[in-house]
Amino acid sequence: MRRRLSPPVVFVPYDAESLNFRMRAREGRDAFRRAYYRVETWKWQFVETRYYPLADACVAVTERDGEVIARGWQSAVRSRLHVIQNGVDTTHFFPLPYPEQGNRLLISGNLASYDTAHSIGWFLRTVLPLIRRETPGATVEIVGRDPLPSLRSLTDQVEGVTLWGYVPDLRPHLARANVYVAPLLLGTGAKNRVLEAMAMGRPVVATPLAVQGLRVQPGRHVIVATTAGEFAAAVIRLLKEEGVANQMGSAAREAVLAHHSWSVVGSHVENLLRSLLEPWTTMKGPALTVGTAR
Repeated sequence: MRRRLSPPVVFVPYDAESLNFRMRAREGRDAFRRAYYRVETWKWQFVETRYYPLADACVAVTERDGEVIARGWQSAVRSRLHVIQNGVDTTHFFPLPYPEQGNRLLISGNLASYDTAHSIGWFLRTVLPLIRRETPGATVEIVGRDPLPSLRSLTDQVEGVTLWGYVPDLRPHLARANVYVAPLLLGTGAKNRVLEAMAMGRPVVATPLAVQGLRVQPGRHVIVATTAGEFAAAVIRLLKEEGVANQMGSAAREAVLAHHSWSVVGSHVENLLRSLLEPWTTMKGPALTVGTAR
């Protein structure tokens, strides 16, 4: 067997930046922003095509992101693209005995992100009024670091919405929520925020984008809604039917344990690293080089 002289390189971009900017170009607030996002799309398409396949392995977290990243690759190097789903620490995120406080909805995420702020804005302006027609007392808590000023301004205008910003421990907020909502309209990659809620046994209502790359069965582990009306109806049902909400929360926890715990995801990572190291029979110095896009 011919021995390699350099260690294998693993590059982990997580998701497809070109796809992210392409989505923003469609939703840009003005012509200047849309033009900027188109330029960024082209730039990242070049980077993904030219530089990502230079690594011995390139790892994405969803099939969709992997397909976009490798779209321009030559067939000889396409086998270097691997999809390994995100994981969550199920020993840290687990059901806690906090009392739920009636009709409380929770949203979490990176509030410094335009994608998140845009999605929350859609939920508060479009979905929440529909929910409150049936459940007038519904409240919303929003947790995440560095909220954008536009998001803070919006939440100040909507009654019954609390913007917490950063909190040292998300778990008490998750445990007290009746329903976790993930109204993501923009973005790429898999969302750990959803996995964390599921790991804690919370019933989840999400857009298709929010659960891409997750091993879930819609209707059993989560409710997936594509329109404001569907989203509101799903939330209302879970608020009114406690038994259904509890059953879905338990199923969500089971799905995470089966497919997204670190022990499961770690085994996939270990198998990949072993396959890369096998041809490299003489190892001096570092055994592996790992790079990330962030």
